[in-house]
Amino acid sequence: MEKVKQQENKKIKDKKPKENKIKRWFYGLGKEFSRTTWPSVGKIFQHLIIVILITVILALIFLGFDLIVPHA
Repeated sequence: MEKVKQQENKKIKDKKPKENKIKRWFYGLGKEFSRTTWPSVGKIFQHLIIVILITVILALIFLGFDLIVPHA
């Protein structure tokens, strides 16, 4: 009977440090998010336009190569 209680107590003791680590991890995560500088909506829109333009330009370049080079 005494061994069963000791095992249960050990399980409880083992559980607490793990919970504490998880709480600390989330606390640190929240601190990092508060320190992060997020881009403005305008900057996000500018980057989106740049990505779309580069994608279209590359698509046209590959289309040109595809039309010029004969298929084997």
